Amino acid sequence: MIANTAIRLAQNIETVMSCKKLTRNDLAEKSGIPYSTITPILNGSRDIKISTFLTICNTLNVTPNKILAELYTATAADEKNKHQKKAKQKPEYLMTLISMVSETHCRLVAIKKNKTINISLKLPIQCGMIADECIGNIMTALEILNKETNLSIKPKEIAVFIVTQQYDRENARKRIEKAGNVIFNNFIIEADYSAYYHTFVGGKNGICIAINDGDIITYSINKGKVLQKIHGNSFPISDIAGNQYIGRAGVIHAVRVKENLEAPTNLSNKILALYNHNLCSLTETVNTSPEASYRQISEIIKSLAHDPNSKAHQIITTSAALIMETVNDIDRITETKLPIVMIGNLASLYTNTINTPRIKQINMPKQYNQLCDYSIAKLQQMI
Repeated sequence: MIANTAIRLAQNIETVMSCKKLTRNDLAEKSGIPYSTITPILNGSRDIKISTFLTICNTLNVTPNKILAELYTATAADEKNKHQKKAKQKPEYLMTLISMVSETHCRLVAIKKNKTINISLKLPIQCGMIADECIGNIMTALEILNKETNLSIKPKEIAVFIVTQQYDRENARKRIEKAGNVIFNNFIIEADYSAYYHTFVGGKNGICIAINDGDIITYSINKGKVLQKIHGNSFPISDIAGNQYIGRAGVIHAVRVKENLEAPTNLSNKILALYNHNLCSLTETVNTSPEASYRQISEIIKSLAHDPNSKAHQIITTSAALIMETVNDIDRITETKLPIVMIGNLASLYTNTINTPRIKQINMPKQYNQLCDYSIAKLQQMI
């Protein structure tokens, strides 16, 4: 009952914010309440202190009674009827979010108006996030859509489908799903490896290789009915490709150069320059923020990899060879050579290095469009 009250209170605040065309960021800035505090309150997952509540009321220029009225006048029977009525309502909008690395592609479909809107956002959606952070990013996407379209779409009017990274973090994923189904009309999570295979290989036998921060290799020999997954376990040490792998390789090279174990290269100079050629600064930064550090160093490697004689090219070549070793293992297990589809932010980098007619690469815009088509179709089936 307490949790339900917190959700209804959050919905009442969001209704006032919508009327005043205020986003969560706007409310945080105007009230002085940290965004990290605002998010769980508006997700209905945290009880609100009286002082915080009054600050929000003052910021919104409404009386506390306006927000609280419905809460203390509703009877238990009213609440039950209201809940049953809401449960029967169909969504007016479908929203899908496809996350790769730190970018998320969002598509909104207005069912009755038959209108589609696409935007790209620098917001990651990962199962490794705490539920409030993940749901907060989805709410931010909705706020941006509302601003760009002049709409006032409420969470309960939307069915949401997300294709997420780090799907194997089961407990965190369940918390996100639970929170999402409270806030939105419907909320569905599908693992990226499953969505990738069914989108780009479909009901055929084949291998799907996705390379983003890490790598996921999925294959099927019964036309996609059962998928076998290799890597992609939200466990970076198992990766053999992607930003994390090649970023780590760059760090190792830079450290060995600094320790006079390898000759300096253009790559090591650029990496060490990020840290004023101070080894302690490099190791401290990488230990504190490994993902961000590896991505930054990966960008340097990608920018230099076009030179076939460079250390950067050597790192990519080594990684590509490991990918093909895994493909050879799949060939041995399946006793056939399945066609390969390669996707992800780093797909072009690897297809340029791996020279085999078996690989079909799909460019980024087409990837997002096809994944959104797949996700919207799944939502339409499920609702």
